[in-house]
Amino acid sequence: MQPITPIEIRQKSFDKRFRGYNPEEVRAFLHALSQVWEKVMVQLSGVEAALEASKKETQRLHGVENALLKMINDAEATAHNIIEQAQKEADLKVKEAEVEARNLVLAAQEAVKTMEEKSERAKQSRKEEMEHDLAKSRKLTQEAETYRETLLQKLQHVAEDILTRAALIKSNDTLPESTHDATEEA
Repeated sequence: MQPITPIEIRQKSFDKRFRGYNPEEVRAFLHALSQVWEKVMVQLSGVEAALEASKKETQRLHGVENALLKMINDAEATAHNIIEQAQKEADLKVKEAEVEARNLVLAAQEAVKTMEEKSERAKQSRKEEMEHDLAKSRKLTQEAETYRETLLQKLQHVAEDILTRAALIKSNDTLPESTHDATEEA
């Protein structure tokens, strides 16, 4: 059914019958009704325009809402990616630190091993040097002992010589003077 316009209400005519309605009253009523209907139609147009504007605003707000939701989702995804990336970087830094720590420990162990080897070589070298010095000291002591023995023997021979001469001298003292003088001249 099509809507009735105020003009149609004003132009509406009814068939005349015997004992029917007063035509003037009907026309006056229809005229009043058309004016009210016209106001209603104007209000309806305003309401429809406001409704259309509200629909457009609602659609715009839905668009803004969707854009905000998309931005929030994107921000959450970005935040999640950043957190994930940061976690990966932190894990990588921890692994790098562990590798570096292991390398430092290995280097320290190697340095300790090198120092121990160097110390052992120095100890061995010092020991050999001391053994060489000890052998040298023993040889010198042996040579000194031999020299002392030789010296003692020479001293003993000298002492024996002296004693022999002293005995000879003493025996010469007991000889007659002429023998004594001969000994002195000799």
